[in-house]
Amino acid sequence: QAAGRKWFVEGNAAYDQGEFVTAARAFEASDREAPHPAAVYNAGRAWQSAGERTRAADKYAAALSQIGLRV
Repeated sequence: QAAGRKWFVEGNAAYDQGEFVTAARAFEASDREAPHPAAVYNAGRAWQSAGERTRAADKYAAALSQIGLRV
């Protein structure tokens, strides 16, 4: 779970710096290490900010299908 948190923190930092593709990939890595709907949702947000609407929509749909998402 520590690895998942590390990727999540890196995703937030990349997003804040406007590095949206890097952020999306970090959030996806976070979800692989420690699955959580927030990581999937944030990946969607990052893909949307990167202009990747289809990828964003896929991530949003995946996040909404998981239990525990709070937006």
